[in-house]
Amino acid sequence: MKVTRRKPKARDKTGSKSPGRKEDMKGGRKRPGVTMAVFAFLLVDLYLLATLFLFRTGEFGEVIHSWTLEAFGGGIIVPLVFGAYLGASRVLGYPIPFPLKQSLASSILYLCCALFLGLSALSGIEPAVALLRPGLVGSFLAGILLRHIGPLGAVLAGFGGIAAALTLYGIINKKSMIKAASFLSRVLRAFGNILSPSPRERPEKSVSPSAEPRKGVSRIDPRANAKKPGISPTASRGQIDIPDSIVEENAPDQAGAFPETFPGQGLVFPVPLDIFGPPDDFSFSLDKRLLSEQGENIIETLDEFGITAELAETVVGPTVIQYRIQLAPGIKVSRVSSLAKDLAVSLAVPNLRIEAPIPGKTFIGIEVPNPDRKPVNIRTVLDHPSFQEADCDLAIPVGVGVDGRHLTIGLEKMPHLLIAGTTGSGKSVFVTCCIAALACRMKPEELRFLLIDPKRVEMKSAAR
Repeated sequence: MKVTRRKPKARDKTGSKSPGRKEDMKGGRKRPGVTMAVFAFLLVDLYLLATLFLFRTGEFGEVIHSWTLEAFGGGIIVPLVFGAYLGASRVLGYPIPFPLKQSLASSILYLCCALFLGLSALSGIEPAVALLRPGLVGSFLAGILLRHIGPLGAVLAGFGGIAAALTLYGIINKKSMIKAASFLSRVLRAFGNILSPSPRERPEKSVSPSAEPRKGVSRIDPRANAKKPGISPTASRGQIDIPDSIVEENAPDQAGAFPETFPGQGLVFPVPLDIFGPPDDFSFSLDKRLLSEQGENIIETLDEFGITAELAETVVGPTVIQYRIQLAPGIKVSRVSSLAKDLAVSLAVPNLRIEAPIPGKTFIGIEVPNPDRKPVNIRTVLDHPSFQEADCDLAIPVGVGVDGRHLTIGLEKMPHLLIAGTTGSGKSVFVTCCIAALACRMKPEELRFLLIDPKRVEMKSAAR
């Protein structure tokens, strides 16, 4: 029986064994299958991110958008962004330090975001955009923490989670905490120096002018050198001495700074409204069939996005048409607000406004531009009973509402009135109309205007 001896494996010059399969995998050589899987994961992650913003993702993206926000809320953007970061780093070959720690930090940061969104929703704040929804996760977390540790504990838990996530990311470390503490101490020290007076200033501020001087301390009475009012014997260059008689004659009386006679005395009052032109006729001749078709188009568009609703009313105003719709039970108002652009495209209008909800009603108003726009004349609002019979002294007609009602407010019932708008939107015209309306109700001796025009452009007509 012949015994053969197995030859040892060949070694390289350094004395190490020939690299095997495991070392090929550890040596950084990428397998094609793993790279393709990571690349596919990156593409799916980017598509999910795009669905959150409804960026050309189609009907399937709409479904994913609705389901994702309903289940996970807007905080899901944190793990999705981190997943894209992981996938891109793997595909490009850049190593990620401590991937497990960063994954845990992203999960904690997502839970903290969901918690704060849930607390905001439970406090009654309606999210302005869809990404601010808390989702089922955020609502559950907020409800559990509010029940057990209260609002303060929930907020502290959220901030503690954010601090833990930043620590796991490596953003917060011992060096950065020392720098932050030193900076905070310098800021507090600076504020303390500003707020606390110096020791030399304290006794000076505490001394009262009427206090009696201490014994043994000489004190100069400032009234000893005071002289009777008169003309100064020496005047510096550039000063003019004015006799007291002239000053007294020309000094204005603060109580009667306005003149006692008015240029409007003797004129006709109340002011005839014919000077403002003829009143407008707000009779609209829109086709009822067109209004019905637009209303049905709105209902069909909402139905395409999974929102069940019915048309309740149609209100035609001078500049807009408001379609009032009634949502089915269980439909959130925020879902309709996020479809403003889609409704504008469906109705072929440049823009529209969604009033959700209408004050005092259970409807949602969708306002589209009126194709037969009619301007509101000042004569129309001044001649209306809402202005003529207003139960206020300083009545100002605001205009005509969407439903055709004339709006009048009392200036004395509000502390201030701020008129804002873009260039050319009619701010100066509205101010002029307010002045005209006040002048129509009050006599010159009952109401006086003090107009300040820094640009000296808009109020030139009032100067005449």
